[in-house]
Amino acid sequence: GGLVSRLLSKYHFETVLDVGCSNGYSVELLTNGGKKAQGVDVSEVAVSVAQSLGRNVQYGSATNIPHPANSFDAVMSTDCFEHLIGDDVYKATDEVIRVSRRIVGMRI
Repeated sequence: GGLVSRLLSKYHFETVLDVGCSNGYSVELLTNGGKKAQGVDVSEVAVSVAQSLGRNVQYGSATNIPHPANSFDAVMSTDCFEHLIGDDVYKATDEVIRVSRRIVGMRI
């Protein structure tokens, strides 16, 4: 992933959340890059696949991320926000900012 490579090469961080992570491929790349990576996705099927592959992914919505404020050094999302409708875009943006301590990386 281009965003994952950019995050790993340009920024210093320990913990990262991938919002809308699907099957958790980016979570695996980030983990392999030495980061404490987690993912959330609204698809129960995608979460099940990710977990079966040993990836640290849980069910959750971009509009209500199941983590406390300031939980992660970095939060990223790719190919997720374009699927949100209306006010959900603003809710999800607020949620990403809420759980991130410093870095937000998005590909839309």
